[in-house]
Amino acid sequence: MNFEEILAAVSAPRLTYYSQYLNCNTNPSKVGAYYSFLELSGKFFPLIQLIEVSLRNSIHQIAATHYKNARWYEVHPTSEKSKLLVSNAIQKARSELNSVPTPDDIVSRLTLGFWVYMLDSEYRDTKSPCYLWTPENKKKVFSNARNAWGAELSIKAIFEEFQQVLNLRNRLFHHEPIWKKHGCNSLDIAVNNVMKNYDFLLKILAFISPAKIKLLTAMKTPENFKSECTIARVNAIIQELVGLEVPKELATEATV
Repeated sequence: MNFEEILAAVSAPRLTYYSQYLNCNTNPSKVGAYYSFLELSGKFFPLIQLIEVSLRNSIHQIAATHYKNARWYEVHPTSEKSKLLVSNAIQKARSELNSVPTPDDIVSRLTLGFWVYMLDSEYRDTKSPCYLWTPENKKKVFSNARNAWGAELSIKAIFEEFQQVLNLRNRLFHHEPIWKKHGCNSLDIAVNNVMKNYDFLLKILAFISPAKIKLLTAMKTPENFKSECTIARVNAIIQELVGLEVPKELATEATV
């Protein structure tokens, strides 16, 4: 196997992380670790999607009722960035549908960032015209949002948690290693970091939709992920690729 060609295709700087932080100092070990974590990262996308759809639908329903307007998003977002996101979603819906879009058409095209920032201060301020998070509304959307000791989280605390979701989602979409955190200096710690990220997203989904957690559990999705997110599996993939490495002298002979 031509590992140098693979390294060039992936990009050397990206794979430098694996030697710098995880002590993967040979080409097969770099590629093996890269592929292992890439495979695990791919399993995050369905969970991220469930969180995004659950947050979007829950906030849209509560906002439409609270503001007494199905097109509340055209009136109440006050930040320029939010207004731009709404405008982009409307234009996108019109161009894709070639008709007058419904509220659902537009809402489905608003980004995760838009929904996360619906938890920001302007929607928590009782004096703001955008005030949304009454105790009743918070309970309806985030009935299960509690800390490790069982106390209810404030909307501010929930906002901070969802900012972490947004950051993790962006790292996944930009193919950045989600295992890379301060103090990560071995494959064992990297695997543990990935598992912690997955558990964090399960916790966040439970904030909004305990029913979806039950569905995932029934489908054994978390159980299957846990069985694959192990140092043994990562090492097995690395060792399999190490076994495929062709010694340089043989590679040279083959080209003569």
